[in-house]
Amino acid sequence: MDLKQLENFVAVAENGNITQTANQLYISQPALSASISKLESELGFSLFDRVGKRIVLSPAGQRYYESIHEVLQSLQTAKIEAQILANKRGKHISLANTTFVTYSTVMLDFVRQYPDYTYRMQVIDETSVIQKLRSSEVDFCFTCATVNSPVCSCIKLLTQKLFVTVPKNHPLANRSYVTLHEVINEPFILPQESAFCRVVRRQFEKIGNDPNVVCEASGLSMIAALISGGMGISLLPACFREFTDVVSIPVSTPRCVHDIYLVWRNNIPLSPACEIFLQYCKEFFSSYPKTDEQV
Repeated sequence: MDLKQLENFVAVAENGNITQTANQLYISQPALSASISKLESELGFSLFDRVGKRIVLSPAGQRYYESIHEVLQSLQTAKIEAQILANKRGKHISLANTTFVTYSTVMLDFVRQYPDYTYRMQVIDETSVIQKLRSSEVDFCFTCATVNSPVCSCIKLLTQKLFVTVPKNHPLANRSYVTLHEVINEPFILPQESAFCRVVRRQFEKIGNDPNVVCEASGLSMIAALISGGMGISLLPACFREFTDVVSIPVSTPRCVHDIYLVWRNNIPLSPACEIFLQYCKEFFSSYPKTDEQV
């Protein structure tokens, strides 16, 4: 057996689903199944039992998971502590984002306070959040959906309003507010399948209708370009106001909002910089000013 087999086993044990785990680990389902089967063959006993569509740890698998989980955690902790002592992580923060929230909201003042820190900021797919946190490739992730994992902690930072976003020459562009009923037949640009996409769809479920989707697109710039070009409208947070060719119109009914969460790994020590950043985020958003864009 090797370390990767053990890491795969722990991931499957925590997810209870081969397909979901394979997606998170960026490997094929047959490859992951083969890895588990090989480990079971080497151990001489079954690690999982099937219950309906889910798999659960067998009694022997549960005991093995508890031991292996502790060992892997100790290995990761040792690595992080050594990197901190070697000053390779002590003043570095790696951030990921799966939703439409600008880093500048929280980062600009923090960077000014800690100019000697270094940062890595990236946009990732929501299915890779746990895997990137588990591997320590990412220290924190901003998401618009809670992350349920025993190795992760998750706190809500803020609630943002969603706005009907239209090109500046649209007939509704000068309106003070609209209702979703008014735009139900408008050509709609839906964010590509994601947690945020599901947030948008839930707003339309409140009025018992589906949006008239003409395009699905990913990325802030792409959606803004399609809206400004007249392809359609969308339902988005106010961060789109930085694009001068689109207009964000408040929605009177129903109440259209989405939550922003911060997620981090809870079973390894945070570097000094990460400890400071976490505390900063908690304090920053606890006193975040309420505006027309926030709830």
